[in-house]
Amino acid sequence: QSKGLIKDITKDIGGLERNKVIDFMSDHIENYEGIRSEEDVVALRRIELALNKHQFFYIPQEELVNKEVLIPHGAMVVLTTSVKGLDVVHVGFALREGKRVKLLHASSDFKKVIKAQRYLSDYVLSNKNQDGVMIIN
Repeated sequence: QSKGLIKDITKDIGGLERNKVIDFMSDHIENYEGIRSEEDVVALRRIELALNKHQFFYIPQEELVNKEVLIPHGAMVVLTTSVKGLDVVHVGFALREGKRVKLLHASSDFKKVIKAQRYLSDYVLSNKNQDGVMIIN
């Protein structure tokens, strides 16, 4: 975003401010094989601290059905999560179908890129750890 290549438009389309402490990786360091040295852990914590100073917005899942009409075709859809310490869990791209949006994403179930069968709001509601989206254009 700082290079002008993308823009987080979540706030512009009615997103709400998200106040959440991001520290999942440093709290679960044992799950990340690539982060072993103390130097790596310190660098990770520095990144998390920087993230926690940034202002983020999201569209909560219960408001998403009314906001789908505002999501541009081809925009990046960043799925946010209710998991403590974690900000996002998945990404994909918006595929506009009339006033609704479906998600083009790499499916862990199908092991390939697919267009989700459900509309975006239904997709997010059906995933217990997803609580909303951020939109990057």
